[in-house]
Amino acid sequence: MNRPYQHLPWYQPPVAYADQHATRSSYSARVDRADGRLRRLLATAPAIGIHDHPFLLPANLDAENWGNWRREKRLEYAYEAMASSGVTAAVASTNSWHTAAEIETMLPRFLADLAHHDGFHLVSRFADLTAGIAPDGGLPTSVGVILGLESMTEFGHDLDAVERLFGLGVRVGGLIYSDGNLLGGGLSSAFDEGLTSQGRAVLRRMNEVGMVADFAHAGDRTTLDAIEASTVPIMISHAGSRSLWPTSRMKPDDLIKALADTGGIIGVEAPPNSTCVPGQEGHTIDHVMAHVERIVELVGVDAVALGLDVTFGPHHQLHMIRAAAPHGDVRPVDGLPRATYVDGLENPEEGFWNAGWWLIEHGYADEDIRKILGGNALRYFKTVMPG
Repeated sequence: MNRPYQHLPWYQPPVAYADQHATRSSYSARVDRADGRLRRLLATAPAIGIHDHPFLLPANLDAENWGNWRREKRLEYAYEAMASSGVTAAVASTNSWHTAAEIETMLPRFLADLAHHDGFHLVSRFADLTAGIAPDGGLPTSVGVILGLESMTEFGHDLDAVERLFGLGVRVGGLIYSDGNLLGGGLSSAFDEGLTSQGRAVLRRMNEVGMVADFAHAGDRTTLDAIEASTVPIMISHAGSRSLWPTSRMKPDDLIKALADTGGIIGVEAPPNSTCVPGQEGHTIDHVMAHVERIVELVGVDAVALGLDVTFGPHHQLHMIRAAAPHGDVRPVDGLPRATYVDGLENPEEGFWNAGWWLIEHGYADEDIRKILGGNALRYFKTVMPG
C-alpha cells in the first residue's frame, strides 16, 4: 500500500475515498502502454501537467461527505495512481473554495506526508522538474509535485502572503477565480474592469519571487492587462478555445494570440462539459484534443500544453454540490445531455498515456508530441521559476 498519511498510525480517513485505479473510459482500452514510441515520448518530453487535482475525492460526494471531507483539512494525494501516470511532474492544485486557514493547515500537512513517500518529490526549483527522469527512458524514478493554488482570493489583500505561500512550497498561483476579487475581474464577473492596482502589486511580487501567475479563471480584460504588466510570461493553465466552444470558460483568439506572442502558455482542460464541440454528444478525448488542434492552428505548437484539471472520483458531483443549484441535465450551448466524465481523460493517471496515444494515432510528429506533452511546459517554467 502507498496510501496518504500512512506514517500516522492513528489517522482514519473521514470518508470512503474513490478508487484511484478505476476508470470508465472506453478509450483507455485502445492504448498500448507497452508501445515503445509512446513510452519514449512520455519520458523524453518530459510529460508535465500544468494543472491537475491529483487528489482523492469521496467515492460518493453528497452533502454529508462533503462536510466531513472539508473539516479534515487534508489533501489526500493519489500516490499509487500517480506513480503509474507516466508524468515526470504535475501541478497539484488546491481547490478554489479553500479558506486561508484551510490552506495554511493543509499545505504543511501535505508536505509532511509527501516526505514519507518514496518516488515523489516537491518541485521547489526548475531543476526539480526533471530530477525524476529515468536514465533508461523508462517511467520516472520520482514524480515531481508542483504545488498550486487554484485561487488566491483569500490572500489578495495581503501582499506579504506571496512570500509566505512561496515558503510553503507554492509555485503556481491563480490570482483570480471566476467571480472576481480584489485583484481583478473573473470570467463570470458582470463587469471586468481589468487588473486592479492591488492585482498589479501581487503580480509584481509573484514575478520577483518566481511564482507562476495563472489567469485561467480571470476575465479577458484582466488577463490582457496581466500579459502587458507582467515582467515574465503568464500562464493560462486550464482552458480551451472559445471559437470552438463559445463559453466564458474558454479563451478568445485575440487573448490566446497575445499570450503566445509574449512567451506564455495555455493548457487545455478536460473537466466534464468544459472543452466540448457544439452538436457532438458527450465529452470525449476527441473533443478535448480538438481544442488542442484549434490552438495549434491559431498560434502554432509552441504555446499549448495539457492542464487537464481532473481528479480521482466523481468530478461531476463536485460541480453540482458546489453550485447553489444543480447545473441541470443539458449543456448550455447546444442543449445536448451533460456528460458525467470525459471518455479517455477521466483522471490524472490515464491522461498523458491517452493524450500521447491520441497524438500518435493522428499522425503528429515526435517533436510536436513532445512539446504538447511537456516540452512547452518545461520551456515556460524555465522562464519563471528559480533555477
